[in-house]
Amino acid sequence: MEAKNSGFGADLEHQIDSLIVHLSQGLGKVATGFVRDALIGMELAHSPRLSDIARALEESIGRRATHKRLSRNAARSELAPILSDNLLRLAASHVHDDTLLCLDWPVLLKKRADKMENLTLISNAKGDSIGKGYHLAEVAAAEIDTDHLMPLAQSIWPEISAEADFLRHTLELVARVRKAAGDKGIIVADRSADHMGLLEPWTADTASRYIVRLRLHTELIYQRRVYTVAELVATCDTRYGKHVLNINASHSGALEFIDFGYKHVRLPAAPDRLLSLVVVRGLKPVPVPVALLTTEPVRDNRSVLTNLIAAYYMRWRVVATKLRFQERYRLSDIRVLSYERIRNLTTLLHVLEYIHTLDSGTGDSAVFEDSHLIDRGVRGL
Repeated sequence: MEAKNSGFGADLEHQIDSLIVHLSQGLGKVATGFVRDALIGMELAHSPRLSDIARALEESIGRRATHKRLSRNAARSELAPILSDNLLRLAASHVHDDTLLCLDWPVLLKKRADKMENLTLISNAKGDSIGKGYHLAEVAAAEIDTDHLMPLAQSIWPEISAEADFLRHTLELVARVRKAAGDKGIIVADRSADHMGLLEPWTADTASRYIVRLRLHTELIYQRRVYTVAELVATCDTRYGKHVLNINASHSGALEFIDFGYKHVRLPAAPDRLLSLVVVRGLKPVPVPVALLTTEPVRDNRSVLTNLIAAYYMRWRVVATKLRFQERYRLSDIRVLSYERIRNLTTLLHVLEYIHTLDSGTGDSAVFEDSHLIDRGVRGL
């Protein structure tokens, strides 16, 4: 169909048309047509709701018939797996040896949608219930010295066993990304990844590289003795210092001083591999020192340590940018009852995000959208 909305960007429509043959490889003609229509409708409507997509497409058959067609095709079980694999294959070509693989676990909250399939209670970091919905895991690629990101892969699941589901989906997602990227890239994650079910296999695999923020009660081996991270942080000599832009300041240009250092440590569950604990003090938004466990070689060099710290805060910037996209396209407004449709529409929105990150003239990943204090803080490192 032809988009009738004159406000629709011709460049993005051209991107969709040029990529659809690659994104839909393995799908039939009808399913491919649905993918194209859904992507264009989502862009026109800035919404994943089928009624909004049908309204935006303005087909001659009428809005009700369009909605019915979209709903029928949105239930195809083959859509999400094929689209996800094809997107990852395309995006993985942008991953290089030191590309940051930024790992995050957003949630899709559906607070007033009790009839949707497989809803589960969602809790915040403190363990308090914040509503019903679905868990997601996402990986996006970014480079430490550029303003570019590239969505790579996404997983969505209804929770049955909280810990087991989290570990299984995270391990499978990261394994898919690393396989597609030829084991290139560095996993960067927050404290959600501070779990021996993740750290042990990633550490035991000597080809795996990561930077993970740890909780203070996690135990590590230092000089053949076991200490908590809190104990190691308290005795770490943070001999290096640097002024950076305050990422929590109410006005731009405010500087703060951070100091940082490191200790060589080992993971009790996988002690054969030498790791490093990088400690950062003085970042105002964070009430306690930041402790980063990394497989990367660390030595007494300000530049080496600065790059590791900047890599972790680049992840914040990636997460903030992706969140703005999901808010702009109203991810939480998905209104379908079946879990298959939810998974497919979430995947389609992820595909649209990927298309938005492409520079229409070069096929390279596009710059981060919007100025943000977190962005400036990363640049200031």
